[in-house]
Amino acid sequence: MSKSDYEILGLPENSDKEQVKQKYDMLIKSYKYKTDEYGTTNEDLSYYNEISEAYDRIMGVTRDYSDPNPTSIIPYKIRKVWYKIDAKIDSYKMLILGSVLVTIMVAIIVYQVVVTNDYDLKVKFVGAFDTLNTVQVCDNIEDSLGTDKELEASFFTVIEDVTVMDTQAKNSAVQFRSQVMSGAIDVIFIDVENMDVYIDDFMFLNLNDYIDELKADPNTAPLVENLEYYTYENKGDDDRLAGGVYGIYITDKTLFKSEESGLIWGYEEERQTMIAAICRTSENIEESKELITEILSKE
Repeated sequence: MSKSDYEILGLPENSDKEQVKQKYDMLIKSYKYKTDEYGTTNEDLSYYNEISEAYDRIMGVTRDYSDPNPTSIIPYKIRKVWYKIDAKIDSYKMLILGSVLVTIMVAIIVYQVVVTNDYDLKVKFVGAFDTLNTVQVCDNIEDSLGTDKELEASFFTVIEDVTVMDTQAKNSAVQFRSQVMSGAIDVIFIDVENMDVYIDDFMFLNLNDYIDELKADPNTAPLVENLEYYTYENKGDDDRLAGGVYGIYITDKTLFKSEESGLIWGYEEERQTMIAAICRTSENIEESKELITEILSKE
């Protein structure tokens, strides 16, 4: 036999409406305390709806029992709107996340293009190189070469104990790739370990024609007599990089080894390597070739 509405509230059948109201208020206060303390559960909500429906029938009141959190201080009408918005966000969260990441990448690319356009050439040191003062590095190159080109330098420092899971290294790698994509780098000074990593990513300009030009000019032909090149060999795969020279070793140039250079080498001398390469997307390829020629001319 089912309980009457008065029995559900724990009242005698002849209770007046004031007694019903007082008892219901007491039960609701107890329910609110319980949910605030332990959190709303299905059992609690079922009990809340049971006593509320009994109270409403006695008092002749109608209400919406679909509220999953009836004790919330926020009106249900407002929460219902939020529930709908939240459901939409949840349905499209991967799309939203992807859009945010694309926006960030575009912002980085735009930043690289806009912010770095005040310099003649942008140079990037990639690998076991670091500095305490990028301005000193640029000033040393400019002064030592006597070049009229104004340089801006940036660093992507990668040494042996930096893993691919290192957050800073990952962020620097993303920045490096975005700079290449946007054409925000002209000349890249890179060690052989990282050249091996990035060579097949179509980042570097093929230098075969440049070297042929140097050899053909009597004034520059002596510069290439004893050079060591970084050469990529394509074994017939059309989807991979074309074979050829993509870098010139300049490891022993005193330009980068002097105390005034401001450059910090990350490895012991026997492991130190530096290769001069040109970014394939550079808008200043001829000027980049001129800078490398000036470096080759320097002892």
